[in-house]
Amino acid sequence: MKMKSLLLALFMTALTLPGQEILPRSEAVKLAALANFDLDKLADTPIPTDADIKRPYGIRAGHLGGLVVPEVKLSPATLGNLGKEVAPVGQLWLHGLVLAKGGQPVPKEQLKLVTVQHEGREMTLPICVLGVRKGGEGKLELLVYGKAKEPLLAVPLHKANREQQWPLELKAEREGDASAKVTLALVGQYEASFSVNVVSEESPR
Repeated sequence: MKMKSLLLALFMTALTLPGQEILPRSEAVKLAALANFDLDKLADTPIPTDADIKRPYGIRAGHLGGLVVPEVKLSPATLGNLGKEVAPVGQLWLHGLVLAKGGQPVPKEQLKLVTVQHEGREMTLPICVLGVRKGGEGKLELLVYGKAKEPLLAVPLHKANREQQWPLELKAEREGDASAKVTLALVGQYEASFSVNVVSEESPR
């Protein structure tokens, strides 16, 4: 399969719109491995990332998608032993979607972009490294990073005891014609929500 066709088939793990479905396990693992194949390209992320490519989770709808890949050491104990230092929890990869802040898409210049290669072809995709820390008043918050040391988003984590098969899981609800609310579930204990906007297939604006 050609690179673009492969990624448009896999990376459409999507977070918005009717017809949303969970990405098949074999495809999610293949995509996580592909995205993390060249670790040198991830060496300059704002916080370190050590992805567990055997435990990804993705959702898709049409040509839109998102994939989360947890940290190897992510467990309930990770969230139970937090201080003010940021603890990495995973990666968020998007296709056809971009983080929204204040209702507007985050500019491309603020995103960490990674070129993924396969069978001699390449495609540039945004990656957001995810972290958790104790914020003001000791409350936990999810940090979503672009390419800068300061996070693009800091959103509260809420207690949400639930059965969860994978360390990180996604679901999405449509907010408007070109936006959705994404909820990230962490180790069956917490949830955090943020918004994404639909963009062109080739790159975030």
